[in-house]
Amino acid sequence: MKATEAKQKGLSQEKARWMYQKMLEIRKFEDAVHDLFSQGKLPGFVHLYAGEEAIAVGFGAHLEKKIRLQVHTADTDTASPKSAI
Repeated sequence: MKATEAKQKGLSQEKARWMYQKMLEIRKFEDAVHDLFSQGKLPGFVHLYAGEEAIAVGFGAHLEKKIRLQVHTADTDTASPKSAI
């Protein structure tokens, strides 16, 4: 699909609603991890992603199903946006 065709198509309400739900799902998970870590129930180190949900969802929503993606940063493993959604 050409860029001009993509601009004309826009984002359907169904897709936008799905993306919003995924962002909420990620935020709720992040909040639960934060709570568990703060209570000392989750040992080790956590690097929270709260506030960055739109990046993972927006990026992942436009990947084709056949694309595989692995993300790794320094000493932490980061969930692939595709696997998180």
